[in-house]
Amino acid sequence: MLARSTRSMQAVDVGDNVYLPVSQFDRSKGDTPNIVGAVLAVEDSGYVIGTKSGIINGKLDRNQFEFVQYKGLLPENIPKQQLSIREILRAGSVCGGQGYKRCLCLSNCLSKWCSSLKCSLRCNSACHGHKS
Repeated sequence: MLARSTRSMQAVDVGDNVYLPVSQFDRSKGDTPNIVGAVLAVEDSGYVIGTKSGIINGKLDRNQFEFVQYKGLLPENIPKQQLSIREILRAGSVCGGQGYKRCLCLSNCLSKWCSSLKCSLRCNSACHGHKS
């Protein structure tokens, strides 16, 4: 079994870029299904992966990511802070992480009670499905 997995997975070196698939439970609907990362260190206990938001907590096994030929992320451009996968997704998210923020206002959302206005977001059809 070990020989078969070694043949099927391409070896990665320090500096190679990889895709880290993210579970649908860790991301929101608008987020990307993969995180682009770079291999920072190869050790016996696993691989240290860094992204443009920071370094992923812990070490990953080879079967948890895929090698890509993309060379856009360099190890020198990775911040030295340790973050969890959800924190990395939240930093690169369009909508602020898991879930969508929406208000439940019945009027025009002009007061500071509006949760969308507090977060400096524009209201959308998710907020006011009954209005055009």
